[in-house]
Amino acid sequence: MNRALWFLVAGLFLGRLVMALVLPLTPQEAYYWNYSRHLALSYFDHPPLTAWTIYLFTLLFGHTELAVRLPALLYSAGSFFFLYALVRKLAEPRLKEFLPLLLAPFFVIGGSQMLPDSPLLFFFSMALYTGHRAMVEGNKKAWYGFGAAAGMALLSKYSAVLIFAGLGMFMLLTKTWYFLRSRNFWLSILISGLIFLPVIIWNAQNHWMSFLFQSTRRAGELSGFSLYNFGRYLLTQILILTPVLWLVNWRALWIGLREGLKGPNRSDLFLVAFALPFFLFFTLLSFFYWVKLNWLWPGYLCATALAIILFFHGKMRFWFKTNLTSSIAFLVPSVFLLFYQPLAINWPGNSLAGWRELANKVDEMKNRSGGDWLAAGYEYKTASELAFYLPGHPETYSNPLIDQPGLQYDFWFNEQKVLGRNFMFVVDRRDWLNDAPEVLAGFFSRVDQPDSIIIKSGRGYVTTFYIYPCYGYKGR
Repeated sequence: MNRALWFLVAGLFLGRLVMALVLPLTPQEAYYWNYSRHLALSYFDHPPLTAWTIYLFTLLFGHTELAVRLPALLYSAGSFFFLYALVRKLAEPRLKEFLPLLLAPFFVIGGSQMLPDSPLLFFFSMALYTGHRAMVEGNKKAWYGFGAAAGMALLSKYSAVLIFAGLGMFMLLTKTWYFLRSRNFWLSILISGLIFLPVIIWNAQNHWMSFLFQSTRRAGELSGFSLYNFGRYLLTQILILTPVLWLVNWRALWIGLREGLKGPNRSDLFLVAFALPFFLFFTLLSFFYWVKLNWLWPGYLCATALAIILFFHGKMRFWFKTNLTSSIAFLVPSVFLLFYQPLAINWPGNSLAGWRELANKVDEMKNRSGGDWLAAGYEYKTASELAFYLPGHPETYSNPLIDQPGLQYDFWFNEQKVLGRNFMFVVDRRDWLNDAPEVLAGFFSRVDQPDSIIIKSGRGYVTTFYIYPCYGYKGR
């Protein structure tokens, strides 16, 4: 049984490898790939580790979909094995053969795209493993591994700061304030800070723009109190995780907290402590802001591990078969999507369809018009996909060209270099630019009528791209 389940996990890995070769990049992946072509200590809207990783793999394997996504597969494999090692250590021996199947859903989710969540989950899993050794098992040297893992998680995504909230919550729940008197504890914090230093330096050099974007600007985007946002946040979790798996995770957190506070077992409280900050913070935020499910993955990683441990200790035996069934139910459509590529891409409104066709159309228009044309896309998604799929991976431009905010593109734009140049300016109907001809006419000497390309997926309409030939850029 154990060997068959390990073959299943290996098969899922190979399936993701095949899809990495076949599926086009998502706009977010293309954006982070474009990060990697402009290496920096950090970036406007994210820390740098995703870009650094993509840079290394494209240096080794070229600028292909596989090279961009391969690190996501490896990160997800590493996340799986760190979590497996932790749960296996704490689980009942005779049921360990079920661990690969119970943990496989996270292996499937984590390896699908190369986003900041991929390294975040890997280093979060490493922080759990080393943190348990340090805080529960009393291994003093493990504090250094915890600090390094937490620092690397911070280099992946800013939400990793909640790891330190988890550390504080563990000390609160277990009354282990004596950690604060430990030299190893403070050395681990120092290690985290040193690893995170590139982000601090970049922010200091750029007027703290990234920190301000993630704090005051995000706060400015908060809407009023909204039960609708909260309901959507809750329903998304239930539908994607399946109701049974969602209930199992939350029941595990409740039992882990209740039983952990009663007895001397700190392992349950450890996982509760590192899960709750993610759930508490983002649940509160969901009343005012649209919270995405992937922001909660670290919390669900802890909750799933805790559920498995409680199953094996007999505290949730009733839920064992339902969770096993739910895991299988989750994996079956995942495997189906892996190997039936048309279904994975051919549904209306998806973000995968049409980018190669758009690049071919833009390239054809440039060649037909003659001369030296540059390419631009309204919003970062279109600009990034053009950069990846146009022949030669040229430099592309975005909103700063027409004096609108463009995230990281604001930092890459050099107006003096493009004055007087001609552009093929692409507008995606999903990111509609109101009165596009009039807006573009304010920045170019001449704007011709656009060509368009309609993107369909299967029988469904996805979007229309409008390609405006623009002559003689005048500047802002």
